[in-house]
Amino acid sequence: MFFLLFVFGRVSAQEADSLYIKSYVDKIILKLNLDTQNEDFQVLDRVQPDLFLSTNSSLRVALSLDYEFLGFSVGFAPRFFNSNKDDKRKGASDLTDFSFRFFLGKWAQELNYQSNQGFYVANTGDFITDWDPDSDPFVQFPDLRTIYWGASTAYVLNDRFSLRNIVYNTEWQLKSAGSFVPTFRYGYRRVSGTFDQGKEVENNFEFELLAAYYYTWVIDEHWFISPQLSPGIGIQFSESTQEFTGIRETDTRYPIALDGGLQLGYSSERFIAGAFLNFESTFTNNGGGSSLLNDQVYARVFVGIRLDPPEFIARQARKINEKFGL
Repeated sequence: MFFLLFVFGRVSAQEADSLYIKSYVDKIILKLNLDTQNEDFQVLDRVQPDLFLSTNSSLRVALSLDYEFLGFSVGFAPRFFNSNKDDKRKGASDLTDFSFRFFLGKWAQELNYQSNQGFYVANTGDFITDWDPDSDPFVQFPDLRTIYWGASTAYVLNDRFSLRNIVYNTEWQLKSAGSFVPTFRYGYRRVSGTFDQGKEVENNFEFELLAAYYYTWVIDEHWFISPQLSPGIGIQFSESTQEFTGIRETDTRYPIALDGGLQLGYSSERFIAGAFLNFESTFTNNGGGSSLLNDQVYARVFVGIRLDPPEFIARQARKINEKFGL
């Protein structure tokens, strides 16, 4: 599949340049991202108090590199940020985040891996009556871990709209345009933890279809504003195991998602920068009187630079382009 997209889907830098889009795929794009995205879960129960779980990693850093049709990024939560240091009260959390991306013509393909370990109960006061929110430690689950292997495939319907401009910065939107970008997300998520009774493991296979719409409003030669909204529906196949009892349960769930955001961006021949305000919300009815709400609002800022590649890298890229007729 990737080979077919590679051969038939990619538009060269010369073809992409137009009155609406200018391409920089022949440049190396280096970016530094800082965001407040966190791993949060809300277990909504009709009988017991709702449970709010969060990691102690409210500030994250990501470094990314894009060149030609390929991109890569790595994210982590540095301990030198004060907001990530409160281990005594919230416990320690570890974050690992990797992503690869391929932008081939109008197709965008991403592959993701993320691991989060170490959660605390943000609403500990709902479970401990004499708990002091200013000094007492939160209830912690240091062994609770989520691992996600996933991917997304998206298709840009409008030739005059550049998704690369607002997501990867390998293009520059010169005139205002928008597009529907149907997106299919799919992946495997594993949630595991050791509690008083023993270890519990849940395996989820997730599939989600999003009707995403993006618009880039060019407000100045170098500045743009890009809102986006992505409603979606999905299906999730779940299997949970309690190792201390040997009980296995399977379930099929139908999550409802709504993602959106607003970006203010700057682009020039050499430098790029921007700020996001995003939200992601997924509601899943788990049955048995409980539901799961993964609800996040976060901000992100980034700065980056476009560089000429070293000649030996550019030479290899030209050979690939010539070999596949790109």
